[in-house]
Amino acid sequence: MRFDVTGPDGLVRGPEEPGFEPPREIEPHHLVVWAGRWYLVARDARERTWHTYRVERTRPRTPVGPPSLPSPSRARTCPDSSCRTRTAGTRRDRGSASDPRLSNSPRPS
Repeated sequence: MRFDVTGPDGLVRGPEEPGFEPPREIEPHHLVVWAGRWYLVARDARERTWHTYRVERTRPRTPVGPPSLPSPSRARTCPDSSCRTRTAGTRRDRGSASDPRLSNSPRPS
């Protein structure tokens, strides 16, 4: 997946502007909600390092890249314990209790 990173004002900076960040090429791992914001946990495709990105500060580039297929070597769990610590939230951070699809609590029988 390829995207530009925006500043707090929602604008993508050019290479000659202060605050410029080059486009990212990442392998998405999962989305999480923490403190009322959506974050994308992903591995940098070039450096092979893990990062978190605020979804509202990403702007997809066209084309976004090849289809993302699960790799046999990719773990199905969070890549390390620090990721679990940063993405763990309280129950209210996990979605609306009125929408069972967004809640991690067991459904009533």
